[in-house]
Amino acid sequence: MTPTEDLVLELLIARTRLGHHIWTLSANSTVKKALSSLEVKGEVGWKHGIVERTYLAWLTDDAKIRHMSNDYVAPILGGQP
Repeated sequence: MTPTEDLVLELLIARTRLGHHIWTLSANSTVKKALSSLEVKGEVGWKHGIVERTYLAWLTDDAKIRHMSNDYVAPILGGQP
């Protein structure tokens, strides 16, 4: 996984934990490449955003199972970073 793919995946995991199940990202070639690669790997879904030059991205159900545990506790609340 490239650093950009990891960053996008971690962003979507964090936003999902906060209750945002879809997130807007700026459209550029780096983000598009990362989203396309993550989509092929079954980690995310994405499409063009409503606003010009944006993408909407979300975690797939499989990615939520793989990367998100039910016993997660935020570090600020005493969980492990």
